[in-house]
Amino acid sequence: SDGNIWAGTVHFGVYKIENINSPTPTVTRMNCFNGQDFHVFALEEDEDHNIWIGTRTKGLVKYDGKQFTHYPLDEKQPANIRALKKDNQGNLWIASENSGVKKYDGTNFTSYTTKDGLSSNHVVSLMLNSDGSIWIGTSDNGVNRYDGHRFTHITTEDGLSSNAIWTITEDAEKNIW
Repeated sequence: SDGNIWAGTVHFGVYKIENINSPTPTVTRMNCFNGQDFHVFALEEDEDHNIWIGTRTKGLVKYDGKQFTHYPLDEKQPANIRALKKDNQGNLWIASENSGVKKYDGTNFTSYTTKDGLSSNHVVSLMLNSDGSIWIGTSDNGVNRYDGHRFTHITTEDGLSSNAIWTITEDAEKNIW
């Protein structure tokens, strides 16, 4: 929101690009893990202007403008965070290609997996639509809509051409793509 661009990379972490309208923008590699290389697949800014960083093997990171806070996710395997999305209640939703989706309320993490009604634990995309529902795309079993109470699934059996849903958006007419 301050006019900067944040870029997540494979191998080299996250970069902040400032003065984007200048002939010479300033590019800074952010030092999240003491110079270690890591993959960033998701970025999200919250209402307090914190930058949330989803990584492949290092979990979730929050940058508050001064310091990085690491939130290791209790996983038996790397979380492989693929998407992040803030909802209307201020919760952060975390898509994991290995372990479903998590909701972080600022204090606690709540996990949702196939045991809770999610169609697959291989989650790769998230979208908050205009009615406040979270749409959850999987790499192998279609899309899920979570209304705060239950999951609804849409797959190739319902008319999708593929069960791999890598991105989801809502247009001005409230159609989901």
